[in-house]
Amino acid sequence: MNQWKQRLRAVVDQNGGPDRTSLHREEPEPTFVDKIENQTVPAGRDVVFSCRVTRLGSYKVAWIHAKQAAILTVKSHVITRNPRISVTHGETHLAWHLHITDVQPSDAGGYMCQINTLPPKSITAFLHVVVPPEIVDTETSKDLIVRENSNVSLTCKASGSPPPSVYWERQDGAHITLNRTHSVLRFDGEVVNLVKVDRKDMGVYLCKAQNGVPPIRTKRVKVNVDFPPYLWIQHQLVGAPLHATVTLECQTEAHPDSINSWTREDGNMITADRRDAKYTIDVITTGQNSYQKRMQLTIHDLQKTDFGTYHCLANNSAGDTQGSITLEEKPSPLTTESPKATSPDVKGVWGTDEETNDIYHVQDRDKPHENGGKRMGEEDDIHRQTFQRKRKKTHKTQTDYLNSTDRAGSVESGNVMKLLLPVLVVSSSGILLS
Repeated sequence: MNQWKQRLRAVVDQNGGPDRTSLHREEPEPTFVDKIENQTVPAGRDVVFSCRVTRLGSYKVAWIHAKQAAILTVKSHVITRNPRISVTHGETHLAWHLHITDVQPSDAGGYMCQINTLPPKSITAFLHVVVPPEIVDTETSKDLIVRENSNVSLTCKASGSPPPSVYWERQDGAHITLNRTHSVLRFDGEVVNLVKVDRKDMGVYLCKAQNGVPPIRTKRVKVNVDFPPYLWIQHQLVGAPLHATVTLECQTEAHPDSINSWTREDGNMITADRRDAKYTIDVITTGQNSYQKRMQLTIHDLQKTDFGTYHCLANNSAGDTQGSITLEEKPSPLTTESPKATSPDVKGVWGTDEETNDIYHVQDRDKPHENGGKRMGEEDDIHRQTFQRKRKKTHKTQTDYLNSTDRAGSVESGNVMKLLLPVLVVSSSGILLS
């Protein structure tokens, strides 16, 4: 401190400093008119400190950075080599202004306005530099791909002044599932842990950082959850007359996207040939989840040879599965008074057994319509068929979709859709008949 005072005295003397002894005898000492206001500014802005002095006379005003013990200006002279600092004063030398342009975080601290009296008089104001938040990319999670039932940890780091708070949200507005019993709309903290993620946890997670200094910073992290295909069929048995147009449909879930195809019961793959337009094949994304799709096979101008069993197949890098739909001939409504469904209600669900890794099939036969007919499956209302799966991976990938069944035909399961719909009957004009 003594060295700093000596340096200040030397600087003042070099700039025409007064004789303190004579000044003390001949004229009153100057005083400060008022305090200097503290300032808070974002980094990059300009700032001005004003020091008002009365009866300055031959005394001199110096500006000093208290934290750095650096003399910035003396009278009208700039001492520091910092090009962003300058000094001005009013015509009466009453007000002395310290200018700092393009303020940086290193500029923060106390700024002292000092008069070279004996002892020196000074007042201090403080500069607070605030910095908007910034996401630290090198310490923040990137997009990732995980297997279903894996644990996931997402990390987000941010800098700023004052230190920002960090929180997580989902881009689609859904809850963040921390585990199977706890979910939140917003998670406060840099690290969020997700336990045993499933396909519903797939999506974009937003890391947000804020500290009261605009703007709020956001980082997108996409979580992809891979799982083998799973499909179900709402109408496993479809009836239509000759020359009608009929659409068969399988609904699938898979990630990454599955390769989907249709085959006949003899194993021959069906292709959509534009030349004869016999078949039209469509894959439609349903809902907000891109992993949910509808496979549609439209058959035009039905012939005798078109009736039989059709298979829908789905496979990806995690596994494969298939289901079947039976297309049977029904009398045309033009030659039948009132076509009625005499077959039982049938639905089918195909998935992958978690323990055996085999494809399983659940077929549900409900009661017949009121027009009579013997109930099918008197001994077993539920028929379960298991097909050996063509394994691409040996890991377990699916949940146990079928937990238990009873003789009444009920299905208790996590992902099985309970849709018991009547047999589809299609007229030759393509109209669905009830």
